[in-house]
Amino acid sequence: RTRYWKAAGGGYRSGVSSGATLFYDDNAHMVVALMEAFRLTADPVYLSRAQETYNFVLSGEDLAGGGGIYFSQPDRTVKETISTLQGARAALMLYRATAQESYLQDATRLDEWCRTHVQQPDGMFLERYYLTGPKAGTAGDFALVNGAGDALAVQLEFYAATGNAANLQEAQRMAARSLTRYFNSTTGAISDEGFWAFELVDA
Repeated sequence: RTRYWKAAGGGYRSGVSSGATLFYDDNAHMVVALMEAFRLTADPVYLSRAQETYNFVLSGEDLAGGGGIYFSQPDRTVKETISTLQGARAALMLYRATAQESYLQDATRLDEWCRTHVQQPDGMFLERYYLTGPKAGTAGDFALVNGAGDALAVQLEFYAATGNAANLQEAQRMAARSLTRYFNSTTGAISDEGFWAFELVDA
């Protein structure tokens, strides 16, 4: 934190230099990690840092493209699926820890944006929503496996937070589709649309 946290405006930089890029998705991952540490240890320092980092993540949300969270500063060309899904997951983890209703409202709003803007009919998620250029107003380009993992985690956090069986059912639908879309049943290898290889988030 001492080397990476940006005091002015908050957020963890991608490098130790003062000019290193701040990524909203990286910071959303940090909130999840900090909340996992808080769940394990009950150390309030982790909760406090998670809340500070979450505030930075949410600063990447605005009404352009109907909502969603950007990828990085100062890029305003796309809203990023992973930033938004992990933002929703982070909000739900904070809601479960604090019972602050605003976190549940944030998670609901972010999840709704993902479902209406980047989710495919089979339950998987395209990686971004374009705001500028020839693809403006459309989602693209790959349905990456880490999007499936983050989305599964969001639905399971919703279920844990609210007990709504629809969230568990949606997680099960995503899991079933992920098995046929990304996994080689013979070798167990994960194929990420032939693009990258990621491990499915442990939900």
